[in-house]
Amino acid sequence: MGWTTPATWVVGAILTAAQLNTQVRDNERYLKGTDGEVVLEDYIDFPLTAQGDVFYHNGTKLARLAAGTSGYVLKTAGASNNPAWAAQAVNATSGSYTGDDTADRAIAHGLGVTPKAVFIYGDSATAPWFRLILGSSLAYLSETVKGIYTVTVWDVTNFHVGNAASYLQSANQSPTSYRWIAIG
Repeated sequence: MGWTTPATWVVGAILTAAQLNTQVRDNERYLKGTDGEVVLEDYIDFPLTAQGDVFYHNGTKLARLAAGTSGYVLKTAGASNNPAWAAQAVNATSGSYTGDDTADRAIAHGLGVTPKAVFIYGDSATAPWFRLILGSSLAYLSETVKGIYTVTVWDVTNFHVGNAASYLQSANQSPTSYRWIAIG
């Protein structure tokens, strides 16, 4: 069975059974699958849907994935797997430490991946400024002073603080208490 381009007939034309079978019956079978074959209608006759539903190909035909829970994201499981809704993973950790006036001090962050950013805040009158670490650069930001200090490049285990040029501005001045958040 295959699709036959419909014919255009004129008033008074005499039609044969073969023409009607080709033009009507066979095309209906192609569109509707009346003989059980997978046909065009299987792909365009979507199940009843609601706002937010998503259609995907399940390996055989189009399938419906009902709208997910508010705040969830569409997640794939790779080739040969259907998508699904999942809670969005937020990969962030936080902690604190007390400065000790050492250069390139390793602070364990616990993310399990290399952070994208680390924010540090000093809890004393001499260190009330925010620091932002990106890779091997520790940026010091206050109302009047700005600085960039080089520290060891962070990794999946640690970020580093402390540059001998200024422990205050490189987030490791003794005995200042620091709070931090690492985002993966």
